[in-house]
Amino acid sequence: MTSALRTVLHRLTRLTGALGCAALALALVLGEHRFRVGEAQLAAHVVAAVTGHRAVANPQAPQVWLFLEPLQVFGGRITSQCTSVYIVTLLWCGAAALTAITRRRPAWAVVAAAAVASLVAVLGNQLRICALYGLVALAGRDTGYALGHRYLGTLLSLVTLAAALAAFLLALSRPHPTASDAEADRT
Repeated sequence: MTSALRTVLHRLTRLTGALGCAALALALVLGEHRFRVGEAQLAAHVVAAVTGHRAVANPQAPQVWLFLEPLQVFGGRITSQCTSVYIVTLLWCGAAALTAITRRRPAWAVVAAAAVASLVAVLGNQLRICALYGLVALAGRDTGYALGHRYLGTLLSLVTLAAALAAFLLALSRPHPTASDAEADRT
C-alpha cells in the first residue's frame, strides 16, 4: 500500500469515527426523553434492591414511584436537569472533536474513552437517584427529599462530572502502540 493511499484511508477512518461520534451525540439529544425513561426504569430496579421497598417506573414517562407504606407513596420525575444525557452528549461531542482534529490517539481509543466515561456518568447519576430515594425511605418524604435532592444530590452530581471527565482523560492518556512501534517490535 502506498503512503498516499494509507494517508487517505487513515483520514477517512478518522472522519468516519468523528461523524459517528457526532451522530451519536445528536441522537442522544433528540432521544433525550427516551434516555430519561430508561434511566427511570433502571433506577426503579436499583432503588427497590437498595431500599427494600417496592419501586415502579412509568414505562411512558421518566417517573419513579417508591411505595413506602401501604398508604404512602413518593414519586419523582427525572427532569432534563436531573439526567446524565447531557454529560454523556458532551463526552461524545468531545470525542468527535478529538477524533477529527488529532492524530495522536487512534480513533478507537477516543471512542473507547468516551464509552467508559459515559458509563461512569450514567452510573454516577444512578447513584444520585438511589441516594435520593434511599434518604426518602430512611428520613421520610420531606426531610429525605430536602437532604437527598438539595445537598447530597448536588454533591454527587459534581463528583459524577469530575469522575466522568477523569475517566475520559485517563483513558486517553494511556500509551497506545503506533504503527512504528509495531514495526520496531518485528525487527
